[in-house]
Amino acid sequence: MAVVKGSKELQAKLLKKAAEATAQHGAVVTVGYTAKYAIYVHQNKKMKWKGKKRTGKRPDGSKRKGCYWDPQGKGQSQFLLRPFREKRKEMQAIVKKVFLKTGNITLGLFTAGLFLQRESQKLVPVDSGNLKQSAFTKVGR
Repeated sequence: MAVVKGSKELQAKLLKKAAEATAQHGAVVTVGYTAKYAIYVHQNKKMKWKGKKRTGKRPDGSKRKGCYWDPQGKGQSQFLLRPFREKRKEMQAIVKKVFLKTGNITLGLFTAGLFLQRESQKLVPVDSGNLKQSAFTKVGR
């Protein structure tokens, strides 16, 4: 099994930020991926994402044509972080709109979280679909 250097430190930093947000705002929505290798794929900036040709049989014995990691050519590393940074204003507008309509900040954050999840799934490198299907959005940590 591959070891991701710095993953424990990264996880500790993210948990600290979540605790600070909870203390400051009282509401936290978490968006992430549950596949065990998600952080490796997310942080692997050196991988040749587009068009890595398949060679031989897969571990499950099947043979598939095409390319590993995103035959559509849209996959990339930091598939969760990039849309968060690039679509921040859109997510703020979603939170504001839902809050003004319902008075519920948690619902606004959850709706923006679902938006972020959908945008990140568009960028997830796909081989078997397991990583993309492991996406989640939940209230709380």
